[in-house]
Amino acid sequence: MSIESILAHLQEPSLREIVRFWGKARGDRRCPAWRDIDPVALAPHLPILWAWRWDETEQTFIGRLAGEAIIDVLGPGFRGTRLEDYFTGRRGPIVMSRYRRIISEPAAMCNQGRICSHSGRVVGGERIVLPLAEDGQHGDGVFGATVYRMQGYGRERITTSELQTADFFAL
Repeated sequence: MSIESILAHLQEPSLREIVRFWGKARGDRRCPAWRDIDPVALAPHLPILWAWRWDETEQTFIGRLAGEAIIDVLGPGFRGTRLEDYFTGRRGPIVMSRYRRIISEPAAMCNQGRICSHSGRVVGGERIVLPLAEDGQHGDGVFGATVYRMQGYGRERITTSELQTADFFAL
């Protein structure tokens, strides 16, 4: 699939830039490798970037990178932490399921609106999640960015299912 479908779905200019970078980094492969992600090229976006690597032995994702905007909302302890430990009590099984789908198909994923709930607060925004593959074909990690919008959201009560909207794009 062309990244144009993903770009048309996104509203945030920074997320569109990140998707364009990812598309250029992958070239004619299905996915770029982690080594293709150039932090200098992405410097303006570092605060909203994050990444997880798949650990085949442990059958889990391990935190690789989290920008300061991500840590501000989700908390410290990301790097080197197992996904299910980092998201304990915060929809960990849903996040795991989505990221497994992204690396297995591979696919890209977008979230918009009420994208997470943390410490009793509903957090709005937009997120993009893209697969990484050392061999260019078989997913072994996810790379993403999240733009949070705290205005207009508060401590309202919503069900978990209201936070579940995700759009997937086959690659």
